[in-house]
Amino acid sequence: MYKMTVLSFLFFCLTCLSGCTEHSDTEYDPATDPVVNPASMFEAPPADRSLIAENESIIITFRGSPSTMNPLFTSSYYDNIAVGLVYEGLFVAGTDMVTRPNPAVVEKLTESADHMVITIKIKDNLLWQDGTKITAHDFAFAVEMLKNDKVPCYTYKSEMANLADIEVLDDYTLRYTMAQPMATRLDLVNYPYAPLPRHIFEKDMVAFPDLKSGPYYQQQSQKPVGNGPYKLIEWVENEKMVFERWEDYPGNKPYLKRIIFIFQTDIQMSMLSFKAGQTDALEYVSGKQCALETNGPDFTAIGHKYVMPEWIYDYTGWNMDGSNPFFIDKRVRQAMAHVDNFDLINHKLAYNMLTPCYGIFHPTSWMFNKDVVRFDRDLDRAAQLLDEAGWKLGRDGWRYKTVNFVLIEKEVVDVNTDEKRMELRKVFLNDGQEYTTRPGEVIKETGSEKRKFEFTLLSTATDGLPRPTTTIYQTDLLKLGVDMKIRLMEWTSFMNRVLKHDMEAWGAAWGSGTDPDGSKGCFRTDDYDNGRNYGGYFNAEVDQLFADAMVEFDREKRAELYRRIQAIIYEEQPYLFHDNRVSISVLHKRIRGMEKGSLGFCYSYPGLLNLWVPKGQELRPVK
Repeated sequence: MYKMTVLSFLFFCLTCLSGCTEHSDTEYDPATDPVVNPASMFEAPPADRSLIAENESIIITFRGSPSTMNPLFTSSYYDNIAVGLVYEGLFVAGTDMVTRPNPAVVEKLTESADHMVITIKIKDNLLWQDGTKITAHDFAFAVEMLKNDKVPCYTYKSEMANLADIEVLDDYTLRYTMAQPMATRLDLVNYPYAPLPRHIFEKDMVAFPDLKSGPYYQQQSQKPVGNGPYKLIEWVENEKMVFERWEDYPGNKPYLKRIIFIFQTDIQMSMLSFKAGQTDALEYVSGKQCALETNGPDFTAIGHKYVMPEWIYDYTGWNMDGSNPFFIDKRVRQAMAHVDNFDLINHKLAYNMLTPCYGIFHPTSWMFNKDVVRFDRDLDRAAQLLDEAGWKLGRDGWRYKTVNFVLIEKEVVDVNTDEKRMELRKVFLNDGQEYTTRPGEVIKETGSEKRKFEFTLLSTATDGLPRPTTTIYQTDLLKLGVDMKIRLMEWTSFMNRVLKHDMEAWGAAWGSGTDPDGSKGCFRTDDYDNGRNYGGYFNAEVDQLFADAMVEFDREKRAELYRRIQAIIYEEQPYLFHDNRVSISVLHKRIRGMEKGSLGFCYSYPGLLNLWVPKGQELRPVK
């Protein structure tokens, strides 16, 4: 009786919290908003640089912050947009999402008729920011480190099996040999999107072969020596980064003297700072802010709004690697999808600025599967699926199940010290499932235990969804006897947990990028240990379809393979696919050079490098 009372009280509190969330029935249409996407925002830089305020600086507020400035270890939008100012690689992709040679780096590219060999001559005037000449050896060194088992490159390492060889023909010429002809060969050659200064990174490799641990490599991440148009001159973690134009950059110099990143998870504080003239751009603005808080004179006197469809979806990921008993059964994950209240969230919280998500590809993309049927909101069906999966309601109103497990022992080796130790891990199993040991594993114990359906969702203030969204979902799960707790974290700590698979569920966002092949790292079996398959999704057919699509050169045939992938993944629900985003940012009126793209704020090349301010409109000139 006491537990039933507690459950009823929790339901009452969460319902009140959800109901008290501020919302409005205001109908907002950005197409009729006079400060959305004005022509001046997209004005290209003039050829005559005397018309540009080249000593100007701008301050941009981001919701999340980078965790590294080493190209080997980037794993998020925030990592990539910061690293992209300090480093540059062989290829770039603009708003058309076509990968092409970087004119600042590549002198000449030739490719064999069978697409197996690519030869690249880099320019002979390239420099590192310490004045050292860049050679082909620096590009080869970066690839060698990606292939090195002791360097934990979660994002790119699994791709290296597709590169059979890299040869340095002379100081400025590289030859790449593919393992097989691939439609994605240019992206493969480009990994990790920048060379590495070999003369710097090889210095402490004997002591710290992971290129990440130890004071020397930590300093290199904090104060990188790059080859890009900006130098990082100050970094206060989770607070700010200051980038200054590198005046000795051998390519075309960017237009802004300084770009300053401010990191603020509170979007209300960010908006107040913008209106007060303390910052010049906000990378993220909510639907509510766009509809209600950016139409008065305190905003329109200084700001414009950038609103674009974005090939990015918000999701809740389920860890199904067996480390918890909750999400290993597909029926449970499908039940979670039936709980999602997209219509309420979109109308009441997002001011109709979202569109429903049908899986890993955007409805406007060339590989989208229009035959995928979205799981509708249906709490009765969700309850039925939970019952079928063995999660039965107890007398106290919570759901319970007796689940089987195995205790696994495995030897692990420290990559820096080569020290060996034994690690024990409990793995939960589906009904009737037998555990298949991996190399080096030994089953030490088998058993079963009764578990309450109680899990924690890791979330950040930067996951794209407002806190009331998770509160609404939490309340609906409570109706079904499922106890979801929410833990808010700052971005870097959040990513550290997710990279280690140390979570039961997490909220984040992802997009298909310039090529749909970029999504495979989230779902392919081989990317669990060294990739973005954070939740341990394993499906042999999906693995094979991704492999087939990678080597298919006919675009329509590739599209058919990706459509099948989308259908399978959506049906199996490794993620709860909430919504497709609309990218909403705000910028000061004086800022020009934005481009219309589908990958978010300034993410496509040239991105931030294209921003400029007309002469005479300076607000933050660098003395």
